Amino acid sequence: MIDKNKVLIIFLITVVSVSAECPPERKNKERSWEIKLTKDIKCNVSEMAGELLRFNDTKVYVNVTFMIKSFSFDEVDGIFTITAWIISKWTHPLLNWSPDNYGGIKEVPIKVGVMWTPVISIVNNADSDEFYDDYDTQCNVNHNGTITCIPHVAINVFCDSKIKNFPYDVQNCTVKFGPHNNYADRVVYSFSSKRKVSMMAAEESADWSIIDYDAGNVPNEPGKLYLSFLIERHAEVLAATLVYPTLIVIALTFVALAMTIENFNRVGLLMFNILCHFEFLNEIDYVIPVNGAEIPGILIFLRNSMILNVIVFGATFLLDHFRRRKEPSPQWIFIINNFLLGNKYSNFFVKYLISISDSKILDSESESDADSANNQWIIFTEILNFLCFITTFMIYLILFVVHLSFLLQTPDYYAKYYNY
Repeated sequence: MIDKNKVLIIFLITVVSVSAECPPERKNKERSWEIKLTKDIKCNVSEMAGELLRFNDTKVYVNVTFMIKSFSFDEVDGIFTITAWIISKWTHPLLNWSPDNYGGIKEVPIKVGVMWTPVISIVNNADSDEFYDDYDTQCNVNHNGTITCIPHVAINVFCDSKIKNFPYDVQNCTVKFGPHNNYADRVVYSFSSKRKVSMMAAEESADWSIIDYDAGNVPNEPGKLYLSFLIERHAEVLAATLVYPTLIVIALTFVALAMTIENFNRVGLLMFNILCHFEFLNEIDYVIPVNGAEIPGILIFLRNSMILNVIVFGATFLLDHFRRRKEPSPQWIFIINNFLLGNKYSNFFVKYLISISDSKILDSESESDADSANNQWIIFTEILNFLCFITTFMIYLILFVVHLSFLLQTPDYYAKYYNY
């Protein structure tokens, strides 16, 4: 049987323990001081963020560091987007106190909406609203008036596409910013001397990579800062669908030119190559960016290559027609042939070209029958065919230098893209 006296004693001890007041030394004195300090700060500053009611002519110097989280580039609308944390640090002339008056507290968290904070204005902003509007951001206020805020922001700026070097194009997207117009003469922004930009936590884009970045003061625009990014397109897949086929159609052109004029396969290969150019130009229309002030160099190169193949196709029929002629050749053709065959430098080369086409012509020359009508036309057409090969090679070389030379450029080449 349970002892009633023991139960009564336990009950009384429990009631006394619950009703007893916590001793003063166990109270959270630091929390009480923090609440008092927060109230005093709210009373000492304007509750309307963005007003410099008590600053008079005092200038505020704000140091910023960008910690990039992610980025993207919309080619259709020409908008470059970055999400980042901005570490902003400045000194508020009113927010300072003596730690001795507040239980030794040296710093306290304050929300952005409670006190004045400098508003960054984006010069080339693609949005109508300021991006710095996160009033739930907690700022750390030090007793000497130093304030540190790290808001999370999303910035959209216009970025013109330069697609001349597509698919190995590099875009320069620049964020220009400064103080809000209402405080342009009161707030001075500068990058932190330790680090301007941090890319350690940046997430890679699916289509682009940041290959370089720069930050500093905007030339000829006092009070403005810039943050510029060089982004390079991921071109591995596009190279397989654009660059490599381009090299293949070039090779087909020279393979056809290396064939003899009377070879029917030459005509067939040139016709096939022209159809490949035409089909290829239709297909790449789906992958080439629709916006941009420039035409991709590879598109111009392929267009000119198709025109060149059409000319070579027509020249092949013309040369074949000359080769089959039986009537005597004009005197000037006879003079040219004899000059090249009689010259010690060109004699060996011309005979080599003729031997590839028809070795019987050389036998007829040894029998002093070189002036036969058909042989003169054959020799002349072989010379023209070689000139056609050399001319085509030179034209392709010029086209490559003008439109595709970016394929051979070194990384230093991209320095010229910086344009603030």
